[in-house]
Amino acid sequence: MLTPFDGMNEKGLAVGLAQAPDARLPAPAPGRTTVSGVRIIRLMLDRAATVPEAIALMGRYTLDFSGGPQLHYLIADRTGRSAVVEYGDGRMNVIDDRYLTNITMTGADQAAKLTDRRYRLLHEGGGTDALDLLRKVAQPHTRWSVVYDLNTSTAELVTAQRWNRVHTLRLSTSE
Repeated sequence: MLTPFDGMNEKGLAVGLAQAPDARLPAPAPGRTTVSGVRIIRLMLDRAATVPEAIALMGRYTLDFSGGPQLHYLIADRTGRSAVVEYGDGRMNVIDDRYLTNITMTGADQAAKLTDRRYRLLHEGGGTDALDLLRKVAQPHTRWSVVYDLNTSTAELVTAQRWNRVHTLRLSTSE
């Protein structure tokens, strides 16, 4: 897939996105290649194995959100590290977090994040079934929900909110 909205690679890196209504991209930097907000996901999945590698890679590109909504990203790796990357105040911001909804997280403390119902449900549901949490935070227009297991290289996918039909996908890790 050329431009995925989310995904997992064979190295144990997963990347997803959500709309970030208040995102403000920095001005294009001279000498940096410009890529779309979804193309950067393909680059991270192709070239990075860890959260720090993915963040460094993002910093080498100018992102372009034209033709779509403003975005922010959740990046996680097999070591258990995760981060949200979003753009605010004209720069790339990295937030140490495990949850991503459609709220702007730059400059927000935990109390502010918890005012968002969907963020709060994810935060409070830490030990429960991940697909059940995604069901609880799904919106009427949610088309798919996916849970990546970075240790087993599997994904559980639900489409069209048919929560009783879970598709388990296994990533081939053989070269």
